[in-house]
Amino acid sequence: MPESLTAKQALILVVDDESTQRLLTRQYLEQADFEVVEARDGEAALQAYKQRRPDLILLDVRMPKMDGFTVCAHVRKMVDGAEVPIVMVTGLDDIESLEHSYQSGATDFITKPVVWETLSHRVRYLLRAGDAIRSLRQSESRLMQAQQVARLGNWDWDIARDEFYFSETYYRMLGYE
Repeated sequence: MPESLTAKQALILVVDDESTQRLLTRQYLEQADFEVVEARDGEAALQAYKQRRPDLILLDVRMPKMDGFTVCAHVRKMVDGAEVPIVMVTGLDDIESLEHSYQSGATDFITKPVVWETLSHRVRYLLRAGDAIRSLRQSESRLMQAQQVARLGNWDWDIARDEFYFSETYYRMLGYE
């Protein structure tokens, strides 16, 4: 999602095998001026992602055919998949499930039953956070390109941890990969 898009311009993919959950989620998000596309299972979610490239995905964990963890991991491997915020929506509240969500690549999670009044606020926050991360990555990429052209590198020393950081360009200048 390009910088500073309004909610009306943001596309949210809602993935859930329960039609009632999809309907309620759609209604609350559309009332908040989001555009919504739905998928009823993991396979349909992957197709919808490829076709529409949503700005955020709300993804149920338990679904037939392909669970949300698997869908999340597949999306992360797709073009621009590392960038999109993915929120796992789950009735599971155990630590293992939450850890599995993050290991699969989830950005955040929401437990069921969903608190509908806060959903749009949470989505807006995650979209802003996603924009900030994309902007930071773009800035880092531009800096690296500028350093390569200028044949400059940089390094940093964290004295408290006694750790050094060297830029990729710095390594190349010294003859290292």
